[in-house]
Amino acid sequence: MTDSDGKTVGESWTSKKGEKFEIELEDGTYTLTETGDTVTNEAGEEFEIITSEIKFTVEDGKVTVTTEKLVKDTFDKDSTEGYVVVTNGNEADEITVCDAKKKKTKVIINKTDITGEEELDGAILTVTDSDGKTVGESWTSKKGEKFEIELEDGTYTLTETGDTVTNEAGEEFEIITSEIKFTVEDGKVTVTTEKLVKDDFDKDSTEGYVVVANGNDADEITVCDAKKKKTKVIINKTDITGEEELDGAILTVTDSDGKTVGESWTSKKGEKFEIELEDGTYTLTETGDTVTNEAGEEFEIITSEIKFTVEDGKVTVTTEKLVKDTFDKDSTEGYVVVTNGNEADEITVCDAKKKTVVDGDESSKTDVVDDSSSEEQKDNEDSSRPGPDMDSSVPEGDTTADSSKADTDESSATDDSASSSTSSSASSTSSTSTSSKATTTTSTTTNTSNPNTGARVLVNAAEFAAAVGLCFFAVRRKKNNNDDQ
Repeated sequence: MTDSDGKTVGESWTSKKGEKFEIELEDGTYTLTETGDTVTNEAGEEFEIITSEIKFTVEDGKVTVTTEKLVKDTFDKDSTEGYVVVTNGNEADEITVCDAKKKKTKVIINKTDITGEEELDGAILTVTDSDGKTVGESWTSKKGEKFEIELEDGTYTLTETGDTVTNEAGEEFEIITSEIKFTVEDGKVTVTTEKLVKDDFDKDSTEGYVVVANGNDADEITVCDAKKKKTKVIINKTDITGEEELDGAILTVTDSDGKTVGESWTSKKGEKFEIELEDGTYTLTETGDTVTNEAGEEFEIITSEIKFTVEDGKVTVTTEKLVKDTFDKDSTEGYVVVTNGNEADEITVCDAKKKTVVDGDESSKTDVVDDSSSEEQKDNEDSSRPGPDMDSSVPEGDTTADSSKADTDESSATDDSASSSTSSSASSTSSTSTSSKATTTTSTTTNTSNPNTGARVLVNAAEFAAAVGLCFFAVRRKKNNNDDQ
């Protein structure tokens, strides 16, 4: 306490919980100065020391504060600015200085994409305390700017929302509504949320994360969890008609840098390949060893590359490969069909042809050849076999034939008659043989179970006809001899 001349009145006083400073003053003008190194409460929590000067007058036993510092009639627990309350009593007037704040830590908050390389515009970041009360004001991220806030020791939640988040080029990023919990203690920020915390930025990360940098003047929290807006693309594989989905084709998507996006997919009937792609240029490569349909039939593998772009949720094939509006079952060249849908665009690759298979089973061909050979063999045997009127057709040791030959020498008349009979008999026998042959041939041509059976039956029939003819000839010859006697 100093008077108008700057002279200290009495002694300086160090505040202490439960105690007050009493001093007697003459009428006049005074200055109350506040300093200090460490200010704490009963719990030991530190408060900021605010060096200040409060001017007041004493006149006729009344104290009046004249400083520009805010004077209030009563205490205000919601005040954000220091103030003074003066209580005029019967025995004494009391000045209470209310301007100490808990010690605070400056925290800087920034917002980038998932790589940590691009600051983004449009993310709304809000800090709330352990009671859910907003601390300060919400901040909308902007490239080149950071959010600074001073926080007392305690537990806080950083909430991220927003409608449209973009980079400097105007490319849109997905809004990820998230909550990051952190503590401030003795000037240090520690993130306690389950979200992944990394020591440094990771341009290859596929998951959002937070980087905390502890500095001398302030700690900085950088939220890296925004991804460029993506379009869902569905890829399918069929044969060239577009009617049969195939198994075994290996499809791989690469970006403009040749880097594989996601994983390669092996086609399977009834399944489709789903992938989410940022706007850009891509290549769909098709390879494989064996491609088959549901029946197991093999198709030719056509190694191909299909280039396409994704822009504003739309897929456009830019490769020279033929693009068709719909499937073409009569096509002789491979093609691609792109279907633009509400939720996803679909690319169907139709370029596999069924392999040509040469039948190596000769069993059916053998049956046809054998049937033909049997018919030819049968006809040849019929035409070359001796008739009943030929000597060679007479069985060896036939006594009837020998007797007939001996009788022929005895009489020329008898020979003439016998000759006539023989001619008639031979003609009859030949006719009988032909009729028998025709009948037998008709029956054997219906028997296809064994091509050799028909030929065998035909030969036996010819022999039978010849035998019948010879017997008839012998009987007739004997009758003529009896008549002569």
